[in-house]
Amino acid sequence: MQKSQEHHAQKPVIPDLLMTPSDQGDGDLETEYPEDRGNWTGKLDFLLSCIGYCVGLGNVWRFPYRAYTNGGGAFLVPYFIMLAICGIPIFFMELSLGQFSSLGPLAVWKISPLFKGIGMATILIVSLVAIYYNMIIAYVLFYLFASLTNNLPWQYCGNWWNTDLCLDHHVMHTGNSAVPFNT
Repeated sequence: MQKSQEHHAQKPVIPDLLMTPSDQGDGDLETEYPEDRGNWTGKLDFLLSCIGYCVGLGNVWRFPYRAYTNGGGAFLVPYFIMLAICGIPIFFMELSLGQFSSLGPLAVWKISPLFKGIGMATILIVSLVAIYYNMIIAYVLFYLFASLTNNLPWQYCGNWWNTDLCLDHHVMHTGNSAVPFNT
C-alpha cells in the first residue's frame, strides 16, 4: 500500500485521454517520444494562416499581368476550372496530411514509398520560389530608397545602363530653342 502511495506522490494522476505522448510510459529516460506539437489558439488564427499561405506576391503582382496577357476575362474561366479541379483539392490534401500526422513536409510523405520524393521536391520548389520572391522584394526596396534621394539615378543619361537612344530631358529644356511660325 505504501509503495503505491509513493508512486502517486511522484507522478500526478492524469486521465489517459489528457496525457500527451511525453507523459506516457514508465519514466525510462532512454525512451524517445514524439515532440508535443502546438495547436491553433482559435479559428481566426487558423483562417489567417491559411490566407497567408494562399495569398502572396504572385497573387498581387503576377496574376493581373498573366490575366491581361492571356486574354483578360476569358483567362478567368480556365483559371477557376483548374482552381476547382486541382488547386483547392491539393491545398486541402496538404492541409489535412499536415494536421493529421503533425509531421513536416519530408516526413509526412513517408506514408508510401511511391511518394518518397514529393517531400524533397516540395522543399526544393519552396526554396526556389523564396529566392525569386526575395529578389523581387530586394528590387522594390532598392528603388523605394533610391527614389527618396534628391537626384534620382535614372533621371539622367550618364549611367552605364542607358542606351544611345536615351534623351536627357533636363538638357533639352535648358537650351535655347526657337519655334518657327508660318506667317
